[in-house]
Amino acid sequence: MVVSADERADKAEIEELVRMERYWRDTARWDRLAAAYTPDSRVRTTWFDGSGPEFAEASREMANRGRL
Repeated sequence: MVVSADERADKAEIEELVRMERYWRDTARWDRLAAAYTPDSRVRTTWFDGSGPEFAEASREMANRGRL
């Protein structure tokens, strides 16, 4: 399978966004975490089901309760 330079660049950007999204959550950068998502995004985990921005807020609330 031949992958174009544009496709490789797109993949690299996506990989970087995912990596940084995890980093921002781990380091409590809630504003950056929320900005990693579009308003209509969907996040599903074992403890959450909702939009990306809502996930960022729920993560903040969890951290404030000492559960993150």
